Amino acid sequence: MDAIGSLVAGVMGGMGAAMLNNFVGEDYRRFRDGAALAGALAGELDGHAKAIPEVRSKLQQWSEGATTREPIRKFSPPTDPVFDNSVAKLGLLGPSLAGKIASIYQEIRQVRGDLVIVAQEVKDMSAVEISARLGRCVALLNVSEPRALALIKELKVYAGRRYFLRTWSSS
Repeated sequence: MDAIGSLVAGVMGGMGAAMLNNFVGEDYRRFRDGAALAGALAGELDGHAKAIPEVRSKLQQWSEGATTREPIRKFSPPTDPVFDNSVAKLGLLGPSLAGKIASIYQEIRQVRGDLVIVAQEVKDMSAVEISARLGRCVALLNVSEPRALALIKELKVYAGRRYFLRTWSSS
């Protein structure tokens, strides 16, 4: 009878250890993937943020009127390869960060969308409409820039967390 009890205890202990190892291993993989995603998104957003002062300056110049602005040329909007290829993985960062990231990228796309419309339709648009669209872009940049800079810092902190500390503190 003792042999059967020892066998059952050994099997149960082995199964318990295997299950614990599986759960901890998966948790660590998700943690590592989330940290890498946070770092990559921070880098991509940082690249966008560095261009904001120049973009804002050009938009303000263009919105002032036809006599003071350079021609607005047609262009292909830049892409966001990290964000575009990682949307399905935003959940690794938690609901708060995922929401902030989606919001900032949507604002980036709004500015790009207005710029594409102006660049493609500039010859058919009135000066008032051009100024209004470009002014809206400037206003959106003014609101988005501080939020984006704060998000970049938050993503860098998230990316730099240690697994052991994350396990024992709040995510």
